[in-house]
Amino acid sequence: MLFIFIFLPESPWWLASVGRIQDARAVLDRLNGGIEGYAVDHEVNIVCETIYSQRKLADEYNQNSFWEVFKGVNGWRTLIALTPKCLQQLTGLAVVNSYST
Repeated sequence: MLFIFIFLPESPWWLASVGRIQDARAVLDRLNGGIEGYAVDHEVNIVCETIYSQRKLADEYNQNSFWEVFKGVNGWRTLIALTPKCLQQLTGLAVVNSYST
């Protein structure tokens, strides 16, 4: 795993969200720079504008808390994302796979 983490780049979306725009641009260029017609600057602008608009909406509706992932539409999204993992554990396959040897 250490080998993978050394070469695994940070997420461009995360980098842009913490203000590291040049690092996000470098990651996108490294991953997609060889594609003909791909515009790194255009992609970075889309990422930055999306982050800005999401933050603006969150501020507008006072949704800056961790607990917002459990309310309204985000609550449904969280439930949908967690259900398959929980059901997988309830079937017992993890126990069978771990202790079958």
